[in-house]
Amino acid sequence: MATNTIVEPAYKVLCSKDGVVLKYKRVTPDDAALNPHLKNTFLIDFEVCNSSVTMERFCNYNIFRLIYEVNRNDAIDTLILDEFKEPEIGSADMTLVFKRKGEDFGMKQKYMSLNINLTTAGTNYVFEGETIYKNRTGIEFGNIIGKDAEQIQDATAVFCISLLSSEKMRVQFMLSVPVPKIEQPSYLEHNLGMIMKKVLSRTKLFIENMK
Repeated sequence: MATNTIVEPAYKVLCSKDGVVLKYKRVTPDDAALNPHLKNTFLIDFEVCNSSVTMERFCNYNIFRLIYEVNRNDAIDTLILDEFKEPEIGSADMTLVFKRKGEDFGMKQKYMSLNINLTTAGTNYVFEGETIYKNRTGIEFGNIIGKDAEQIQDATAVFCISLLSSEKMRVQFMLSVPVPKIEQPSYLEHNLGMIMKKVLSRTKLFIENMK
């Protein structure tokens, strides 16, 4: 008797320009229907080196503030970052509002809201994020950002910094998003990953040029 089976897809490289590798693991809508827990996943991996900078300075939530400042002109519209010392050490709520793209095609402005927890193990700093829909006072982010913007639903993220030396670090960013119920053109399906690669490539270059 035949049974439906799901084969775990492998990562495929979408782009490796500028020393920043973007990989993508794609799940088909049919496989997602069999297992709704499966998600499409982007993985970005790169190293940053600058002998003039101590990399440990970036191993906290200030890395996200830097990412925003470097990309605020054409990629990220707004950053809302609320850090909490109690009861969870290293916890924060973060919302990234992206610049609107594809307005002529009816595409809405996108934003992502995550509750993030920071854990450390030796020289590894791991930020793990889960989607949230309200801030800690109970206000929905849609009412804060605006009803014309569209939240990226049910996303999970892991941002890992590994110190290779005082002047060198490796950054790995994994972003998982729900599988669309219908097939999409590849440029739409890859859009979020390509935006994040651009954002992180620019941040890498900025750090490497710091004096």
